[in-house]
Amino acid sequence: MIIRVIEAIQASAMSRSITICGPARATIDECPALRDLISGGHVAWLPPQDSPCSSTAACMEVMGGSDPVFITTADHGLLNPDIISHFLGQSAAVAADATVGLVDYHTLMQAYPASRRTRLKFHDGSYCGCNLFTLLNDRGRQLVTLWKSVEENRKHPLRILGTLLGPGRTLSYLLGRLTLDNALQSLQEKYQIDARAVRLPYPAAGIDVDTVADLQLVESILSPGAGTAADSRHG
Repeated sequence: MIIRVIEAIQASAMSRSITICGPARATIDECPALRDLISGGHVAWLPPQDSPCSSTAACMEVMGGSDPVFITTADHGLLNPDIISHFLGQSAAVAADATVGLVDYHTLMQAYPASRRTRLKFHDGSYCGCNLFTLLNDRGRQLVTLWKSVEENRKHPLRILGTLLGPGRTLSYLLGRLTLDNALQSLQEKYQIDARAVRLPYPAAGIDVDTVADLQLVESILSPGAGTAADSRHG
C-alpha cells in the first residue's frame, strides 16, 4: 500500500519531495521496491514513531522551513493522482492555514455499500474523513500540537469535542444543530487557525485499510474489470 501511495504522489507532480515515517528498517529490507526508492533518493525515510501525530511532528522537524505540507497515510489503498490534484488544487484556492479532505458519507456508501466507515454527523450532512490534510503556513503547522492533545484523549470523544469546539458548540453538535463550517470556525476563534474542509467528489477517497475486510474490499475494487461508476464519473 505504501508503494501505491508514493507512486500516486509522484504521478500527481504536486510535490517537490516525499518523506515517509516508517515502516521499520526490517520491513524495508524485505521490500526491494521501497528499499530502492529510499536508497535512490526518491523518498526520504524516518524511523516509525509511536503515533500518527508523533510521526507527523518528526517529519515536520526534519523538513524545516514553512512551505506548504501535504499529509496522508500509507493505508490509503485507493489514493490516485486525480484525488491528490483535486484536493491540493482546492486547498490552494481557499487561502486558509490548513485543509482537511472529506467525502459525503451517503455518496461513499452508494458507491461502495460493502464498506464500513465512521462518519461525522453535522446539521448540513454526514462526512467521512479521507486521511488527506494540508498545513499551508506556520499557523497551520500549529495544528500538529493541537492534534497531539486530541490524540491523547482518543478514547474520550467528549473531551476531544470539548477541546476542539468548546462547551457551547459541543452541545450544539450533540443536539445535531452544528454545521461543518461552524465546527471549523471554532479553531479560528480558539486557536487563530483558519482550517477549511475540502469536500471531495471521489468516493474512493474515503476508504482506508483498517481491517482485513477493508483490505479485501480495496483489492476487489482494484481487481481487473472491477471499476466503479461513481469514481469513473469523477476521473
